[in-house]
Amino acid sequence: MKLIVGKIYAHWCPHCVHLTPSWKEMESQVKNDIQVVDFEAERNRSELEIFQKTYPVNVQNGYPTLFRIEVNENSEPRIHYYTGKRDTNSLIHWAKHGDAPMKIGIPENNLKHKIQKKQKKQKSKSKSKKIKNRRKTYRNKRK
Repeated sequence: MKLIVGKIYAHWCPHCVHLTPSWKEMESQVKNDIQVVDFEAERNRSELEIFQKTYPVNVQNGYPTLFRIEVNENSEPRIHYYTGKRDTNSLIHWAKHGDAPMKIGIPENNLKHKIQKKQKKQKSKSKSKKIKNRRKTYRNKRK
């Protein structure tokens, strides 16, 4: 199976500019195993059109459009568009494994912190209810 990972971008697009360092890092790490292609949609339109004759990729919801093509000898190429995180590790994982989900674990410290934060919110809600009740009883006594 042959893999192609590509990006269709515009030079004026701030999202594309922000993605460039992560994309280049991903490209340097996977270039031995996966073919990586870039198309600047406005300046290199003819190259993109030639590529699209072989692999029908289209711009999806604006720039940048990231795609992964799986080419099998006996079947049509399968095209997957990427909508995940734009950091280097996520891009590398996607380039190598496609739609396979990443295993994400919550560090124990972070989990404890989240639980403590939730408990504090609940305590502050109960305190605010007590204060409101006190105000109501005080107002009722004054009447």
